[in-house]
Amino acid sequence: MSRIRWDRAARGGMIAVLALIAYLWITGLAGLLARHAQAERGLAQVHRLAAENRTLLAEEHALTQRATILARARQLGMVGRGEQSFIITH
Repeated sequence: MSRIRWDRAARGGMIAVLALIAYLWITGLAGLLARHAQAERGLAQVHRLAAENRTLLAEEHALTQRATILARARQLGMVGRGEQSFIITH
């Protein structure tokens, strides 16, 4: 009858459990690092979009001013009521 060496079996079982715990810890850490990097990219995008939003709000405010509207219309060659357009050529 062969005897089972329980000390070796226990040692092998503990090594297997330790390997499983290490694997789970490493994969969990890798996932945590990936989520952290994704959060940083998302935060950077939020900052870029907030800056773009401020720029667009300032542009919207400028475009609602009557003086800006008239200046842009003049740049496009438009004339107001009662005005006459002149074209100067050399």
